[in-house]
Amino acid sequence: MEGNWFTAKIDGLNDKIDAVQTLKEHDLASIQVRFVDSKVALDAALNAANEALRRAETGSEKRFDTLGEIIDQLREQQGAFVSRAEIKAMVDAIQDNTQQNKDMISASLPRSEASFGFDRLHAEASVNYDRGDAAIKIAASRISILENANANMNGKMWAFGALFTIGNVAFTWWVGISGASHLVH
Repeated sequence: MEGNWFTAKIDGLNDKIDAVQTLKEHDLASIQVRFVDSKVALDAALNAANEALRRAETGSEKRFDTLGEIIDQLREQQGAFVSRAEIKAMVDAIQDNTQQNKDMISASLPRSEASFGFDRLHAEASVNYDRGDAAIKIAASRISILENANANMNGKMWAFGALFTIGNVAFTWWVGISGASHLVH
């Protein structure tokens, strides 16, 4: 009996070992199924992420291509603009020409009537300085000379304006008559 009991215990342990092994095989099969399912899900997620990344890169490339075209256009436009150095050189040249023209005009104009009048008054004042009313007379004469010079200049400017207006009217009339309206835009 003791042999039976021992055999029964070993058989019971073998049954339990078989049960544990069956559970282990079942768990292992379940783990393998979950692993396969996880691998399928992970592959699907990776494929979706790769597709999203590919689309994002394509969109970025298109945006960068467009940005590159805009940058090229801006560079092209920038090449057409005048640089600060060129503008400064132009302004300096214009200022130099203006100063040269002022100098030439000043050198070519005869002395004005006012200059001659001041010289005459200065000579009279030095001769007649001992009289008390000489300063008043000199001041009144200077004012008179300046007023005359101003009136002469105003008359010259009025005459120039009138001649310019007459020329403009004549040109406009000629264009209207001759049918040369294509000259005026």
